[in-house]
Amino acid sequence: RKAARLWRGGPAASALHEHASLLGWAFAVLHALVLLADSYIGYTLPQILIPFASSFMPLWVGFGQVALYAMALVTFSFYVRRWIGARTWRMLHFLSFAVFVLALGHGVVTGTDTSTIWATLMYAGTGLSVLAMTIYRVVATRRTRPAVVTAGA
Repeated sequence: RKAARLWRGGPAASALHEHASLLGWAFAVLHALVLLADSYIGYTLPQILIPFASSFMPLWVGFGQVALYAMALVTFSFYVRRWIGARTWRMLHFLSFAVFVLALGHGVVTGTDTSTIWATLMYAGTGLSVLAMTIYRVVATRRTRPAVVTAGA
């Protein structure tokens, strides 16, 4: 939210962030539903819905399922922010880091296209860009924090 206030289009950036989250979640749900029609593994609905119930790489597929459910919490928290408060909302949004790591691991390990150059570049590009932005965010936050003054000092 602080980053959104740095330029005049801050509210638009916040709306873009919200809509991008919804779009990402919708594509993740579509990915899960498409697997029902995929004959390569032959998933059943319970295997799609229940984490770690897959017959194919249950741990890594389960990580993807957990990421999907956690992503739903983060995404739909936009709509309950006024009731849960900004602090709870912000803490809930820290889940997005875990969601990303779980989803990236899920894709790298279970993806049938992982060995292709385009998938390797996509995974490396997204992973490195999120890492770089996270490092920037941590460093920028530490630089802008006011010094803590203790009483009697």
